Amino acid sequence: MKKIIFIIILTTSLYAKSKDSCYSVQLISFPANAIDKLKVENPQDCQIVTIKTSSSIRCGCKETFQESKQDLQYFKVDYPNAIVTLTYKHRFKNLTLEQEKPYLKTKKPKIILSSEDPNILTLLNTKSTKVAETKDDNRFNTSPVIVDKKDKNKTDIYFHIRAMDAKGLQKVNDTRITNQELIARIGLRHKHTLSDNLLFDIDIRAIYEYINFKNISDTNAYIELKRLSLEVPIVFNTPLSAKIGRMSVRDKRTWWYDNQLDMLKLFYNTTLFSWDLSAGGRLSDEHANAGDQRVSSKGAKYLIAHLDYHYYYNHHFESFATYEDNGQDKNEIENMNIYSKLSWLGFRALGEFNKKFHYWVDMAYVNGKTQSLQYESDDNNIPTPAGIKDIAVSGFGFDTGGIYKSDYFGFGFGYAYGSGDSNDKSSQNIFLQPNISNNKTTMIGTTRYRYYGEMLDPQLSNINIISLYAGLHLYDNLWLEGNYHKYAQQVASSQLRASNLPIQTNGTNKDIGQEVDFILGGKFKNRTEGQLILSGFFRGDAFEKVSQKKEGYRAIIDYKIYW
Repeated sequence: MKKIIFIIILTTSLYAKSKDSCYSVQLISFPANAIDKLKVENPQDCQIVTIKTSSSIRCGCKETFQESKQDLQYFKVDYPNAIVTLTYKHRFKNLTLEQEKPYLKTKKPKIILSSEDPNILTLLNTKSTKVAETKDDNRFNTSPVIVDKKDKNKTDIYFHIRAMDAKGLQKVNDTRITNQELIARIGLRHKHTLSDNLLFDIDIRAIYEYINFKNISDTNAYIELKRLSLEVPIVFNTPLSAKIGRMSVRDKRTWWYDNQLDMLKLFYNTTLFSWDLSAGGRLSDEHANAGDQRVSSKGAKYLIAHLDYHYYYNHHFESFATYEDNGQDKNEIENMNIYSKLSWLGFRALGEFNKKFHYWVDMAYVNGKTQSLQYESDDNNIPTPAGIKDIAVSGFGFDTGGIYKSDYFGFGFGYAYGSGDSNDKSSQNIFLQPNISNNKTTMIGTTRYRYYGEMLDPQLSNINIISLYAGLHLYDNLWLEGNYHKYAQQVASSQLRASNLPIQTNGTNKDIGQEVDFILGGKFKNRTEGQLILSGFFRGDAFEKVSQKKEGYRAIIDYKIYW
């Protein structure tokens, strides 16, 4: 892991400011083939810069990031999407660093359209309606975080209610698994600029939770501190930023991580290249069900490194390195919090063509030590837990797919693979995802859900998943989506790593089954978000002689509102 961090630091040094570069304010970026549709006045201060197939309008040439940031506040009044970026001086034919007076503001340009291109008009629009959104909505955004004094104090009060009812499979000689949940949250989130270079962020909420599992119910009411952090947006007059405290960590597809952790984070962000490096864990996590995380993260330790290279217009290449120590001791059968110390290396490619087709490829390799449940067959040949075994793991995971989306409908496909091995070996060729992964994002519509299936919700381990996605645009931001998933084990095993189906497979057949999900959801202009999910799982041969019921169902209603 130390070697990985060294490589990251070495790589980022290649992108540091050199003598022949300066900091500019980038007003908008657009495909290079649209360059003939606009022109820029005030050419002495601003020009159109083209790099490969991406063009942008850049203004000014400042020696320090701080000076360019002062220009940024001036430009953001008319161009709210403006950012600070690094520019090579030779790209400015009429402007050099020596000619630019540091105490003079760069003149604002006037952008004139020669044709009514809706894509360019959208980029130039200064008054856009805000809707309730998440980080996942900005799928391809790599702009640096800059303090805007107009948003010096931002406070939101929100209410979130989620109800779930599920009926699972029925184990032979046992009652059917049933589960009901009701979770209500009311919270306050506040962002405040303490100074020109210090941001404060807090999100605190009161939670009521009712859970009924197999007719055994429990209720909880408590206060949760979701986020509490301080951020320095500009370190050493560079695009380097630092953040400390409890913060949200989420990759674009939550295939690697999606949680709130107590971290120290460094991140470097420009238009084409960014990286972040985080270290920390979770100091307290008594209520694992309050969020989306699979298990409690209390006591866990993490190192996370991430690189993102915007190599082509709306196309990204990312690399990941993650270390996870889940903070658990080696356990006996009575304690189900299994010990693990694992490391991952991987990469991702994702992007979009013409804003209609987007694709993704995720690949990862895992290595380390953990524990595995061991099973024995009882008198009815049903696998039952018999102990916990220490194992060394090394395995490979892969996920790819594509989505076509128009204004009226969308459809797509996905294929995911997690290597698997026999459960009785002490060294296994098996892939495991990090405990803080979530496998949840937007696919066609505007709301997030689990793209491997809401009912089964499997971890990508010893499994093949074939998925089909379809969506219909009903009204405004409201979409109806329907998904199909087919599951099969790589190696027949009596252990199925799935969070919503606590019945193990028979260990002799690979066919897990199939699932159909329907999602009705949308985000609306009055800052509300609603979602209805209906999910059905239909067992395969892997549950023969283990389960009496052949199907399971799950229904979810989710509603959020912000004030």
